Amino acid sequence: MRRAANEFWYYEIITAYSPRACLREAIGEIMEYAYWPGAQEASRLIICGEAALDDEGAAYLRHLNERFRLPFAYE
Repeated sequence: MRRAANEFWYYEIITAYSPRACLREAIGEIMEYAYWPGAQEASRLIICGEAALDDEGAAYLRHLNERFRLPFAYE
């Protein structure tokens, strides 16, 4: 989804029953959308899961954001 002239947000919707399963299923797909050669680089990578994000999932996303500078979010 284009947010501004140079700002792209990518969404991946997953219906798994746990936040861990949602993250596992979505991360590879959403990174391909944003970083495959020729793609528009993302300013946000948003994983939409049926299950609410728990503390472990939030810590995992924080780690990915800090260590690899990936703009992950979970809704």
